[in-house]
Amino acid sequence: MSEQPVDEVVMVPNPYLAALRDKRTESLPPLYELRTALDDAVSAMDQGAWHSTTADGFYAELTGQLTTLTGVRDNVVAPSMTPWRGCRRWSSRARGTPGGTAW
Repeated sequence: MSEQPVDEVVMVPNPYLAALRDKRTESLPPLYELRTALDDAVSAMDQGAWHSTTADGFYAELTGQLTTLTGVRDNVVAPSMTPWRGCRRWSSRARGTPGGTAW
């Protein structure tokens, strides 16, 4: 009885994953800088730095921007690596395709 061929798993460089990691790393410092600045502005407004109807509108916009930025951080930047996990393996034989390749 002949043995079944075994899929050989080889780790190969993934330039897309590397680029994604680089861009993610580059995007974090400005994101946190902006978050800190908005937090400071909200804190100043909470402590009564400005009172008027214009200030009320400004405060509403400011907190809206802070909410949007938090959403970007939580929903875009943080999980941006998830789709790329598991994409680093390459099989020398695709199932059902003798001699085929599969990612």
